[in-house]
Amino acid sequence: KHPYYGLVAKYYDIDQAKMHLRYTMRRGILSGPADGWDDSGMLVYTLNPNVKIAAAWAQDPTTASAGQPGLDVSTLVPPLREGDGSKGSTIAIDADGDGFKSAGDTLEYDLRTVNTARVSIVGPFTVRDNLPADVTYVPGSAKYRYSVGSNWQAYVNIPDDTTGTPFPLDGTGFSIPGTLGVGQQIQVVFLATIKPYGSLTPGAKDIVNTGTILVTPFGVTLDIGSTDPLYGSIGDRVWNDANADGIQNAGEAGLNNVRLYIDTNNNGQREAAEPTVLTSGDGSYVFNGLLAGTYVVRVDPASVAALNPGYGATYDLDGIATSYAATVVLASAQDRVDVDFGFRVGASVGDRVWVDRNGDGIQGAGEPGINGVRVYVDSNNNGAYNVGEPFMITTGDGAYYIGNLNAGTHIIRVDTSTLPVGATQTFDLTAPLDHSASVTLVSAEHRADVDFGYRGNLTIGDLVWDDVNANGSVTVTSTNYTIIAGRVDLNGDGSVTNADSGFIGSMRIINGYADIDNDNAAPIDNDDNGTFLGVNIYRGGFDLNNSNSISTADAGTVTYTVTEPGLANVRVYIDVNNNGLFESTEPSAVTNASGAYSITNLFNGTYTVRVLPSTLPNSYVQTYDLTSPTNDHTATVVLSGANRLDVDFGYRNDASIGDLVWNDRNNNGVVDAGEPGIEGVIVFIDANSNGIFEQATERYAITNNAGYYLIDNLPAGTFLVRVDISSLPQGSVPTYDLDGTGTANNATRTLTLSEDAVNVDFGYRTTASVGDFVWNDVNANGVQDSGEVGIAGVRVYLDINGNGVYDSANEPAATTSSTGAYT
Repeated sequence: KHPYYGLVAKYYDIDQAKMHLRYTMRRGILSGPADGWDDSGMLVYTLNPNVKIAAAWAQDPTTASAGQPGLDVSTLVPPLREGDGSKGSTIAIDADGDGFKSAGDTLEYDLRTVNTARVSIVGPFTVRDNLPADVTYVPGSAKYRYSVGSNWQAYVNIPDDTTGTPFPLDGTGFSIPGTLGVGQQIQVVFLATIKPYGSLTPGAKDIVNTGTILVTPFGVTLDIGSTDPLYGSIGDRVWNDANADGIQNAGEAGLNNVRLYIDTNNNGQREAAEPTVLTSGDGSYVFNGLLAGTYVVRVDPASVAALNPGYGATYDLDGIATSYAATVVLASAQDRVDVDFGFRVGASVGDRVWVDRNGDGIQGAGEPGINGVRVYVDSNNNGAYNVGEPFMITTGDGAYYIGNLNAGTHIIRVDTSTLPVGATQTFDLTAPLDHSASVTLVSAEHRADVDFGYRGNLTIGDLVWDDVNANGSVTVTSTNYTIIAGRVDLNGDGSVTNADSGFIGSMRIINGYADIDNDNAAPIDNDDNGTFLGVNIYRGGFDLNNSNSISTADAGTVTYTVTEPGLANVRVYIDVNNNGLFESTEPSAVTNASGAYSITNLFNGTYTVRVLPSTLPNSYVQTYDLTSPTNDHTATVVLSGANRLDVDFGYRNDASIGDLVWNDRNNNGVVDAGEPGIEGVIVFIDANSNGIFEQATERYAITNNAGYYLIDNLPAGTFLVRVDISSLPQGSVPTYDLDGTGTANNATRTLTLSEDAVNVDFGYRTTASVGDFVWNDVNANGVQDSGEVGIAGVRVYLDINGNGVYDSANEPAATTSSTGAYT
């Protein structure tokens, strides 16, 4: 079976030599044996069912017979493609000049068919168009033309019908003679005018035009169509209603440069994507290109106040109870020219409702306005907004203006139901803080000082810390120590002796006593009184029973707890404009000595919280923040009625130093196979270069049972790494370190940011030995008697793992000499 099996309704360029092809139309199978025929370059079509083809049928009598006919594919005429048809329209005459297809505009319809077959198609071609009821044909405008090559022939007029309608393409249509070449087109065009709005089909939103193109010789009909939405507009004027009667009287001028916008989400705020216009001429405006629907048209109060802050609303389409806004129902292709807005100059008040972050009652730099708050004149002083009372919704940056007021005393009040949840008032013009101010106005006076300050009651925090183990959480480690007769069993052996010396945190322990005065001296005396781990310390002893004496009664347990430390003096801020830069006007806090921070007085909302990297300790890298990605110093935080005290940021120095302290048995300074690590060796960063291991203050590690060590969480810099020789096996002699044993037991290593230095190794060997004789104990008395000779060639080894088997990779061995001696 050939690989082209099952291909349908495509054509394929066959370029495969020595293949005989048989085409079975019933199943669309191409198959055949490799019998020497060469069909290279042949083009084979596979067809959809019921597709008509034209073919010259011929047989090669040497390979076909009446019983087994064959189609000579070299004489097959490729199938007739059905062709493609299309229909569209453009504006020929824009009657209202708005650039949209609307009532009164004249459209040019464009009908086309293209020959996509591989042969010419002989006409005629019958074109039929179902002219929509909402357009009127322009007599004498129909015509057609052919394309020849890449050029178009001249148009040929299509005569109007003399009976019925003059439109020549309705009814039985118009027959176009001629032949359509391969890849060529026929274009038919005509003009039709959209009827006036009042004559359109009620409720129609689109003009739908359908039609057909009939390829007469083959009975192929191509369906074509186009759909054109009908657009309308909203206008018309903003004017100075001098007498406040809501009527555009003679002599009342329009107000220019007033901004209007369609509030698509009806939130009362103008946004960049919303349609907007400025009044011009005599206060005129228009929004074009609108589909049927309901729209909220708003006047931007700031643009009115810019003309005169005393302007107040006197009229809009649906009443000034929704001042500066009108709800408009627009039908398809309708032009609304009644959406007017009237304003009159009177006394006025303003100016701003703002976020008083620091609660000082002063509009500080960067303190933003609060939009969407209703400020109103409480005409009846009942403490509630009533329909009909003059009001304004804050916009822009919390600004408001209430104009067209009469002279007198007015109560200006904030509608608290429109404030953010949890808002706490910090300022208004007149005491007390009751969300209102009493203002006395004289004629045409504007008071621009009637401000209202608020701040939120929510907090974002909590911690920036040194994530030492890089696990993304604050790790707390607790260690319990046993107290025996007032002394701490530091090494955990169940007894207290002089061996119980060292450190618990930064506290030095000497012989099980706490060196409170840190004089590193014994005996412990009255200077060593104080408190440690919540326990009274008396003369260095742990006075568990608070008797101011030490006895066997002072027995029990104390717990030493270590918490990963906070990072102090790190600035955390809310990136208000989300530009990734800290600006002095943005809310922020600096971490205290414990790494804690708190950004307070916030409202509900979504905040971008960032750490200012320049305030972090040098070379710290991030390990955690609240939201992904967790290494961008940023967390997105949603406040919704509760504080968020989980907005933590983890950092650490992530460079490290290691790696091996080993027994360099052959003294060659190379870690050879079988040379083991040395367990229990202290390797430390000699921070003050004094050659002494100071456990309380210096970073260190203890080698594991394989001799490896790791000192991590280091910054970039240069470090003196030293071996505490007191922790080495007795008699150890240095054979290798990174910068040479001339400065024995230490090496200097410089780290770059986040570098893992795994080459700071230390080699040692010892001078101790084991020997010495394997002999033939003839009398089996366990004594080397005179005449008993040694046994040569015997391997003697140290069975390090005690398994009774010589492990050549890591167990020292020697072979006895000819005299039986070994070392």
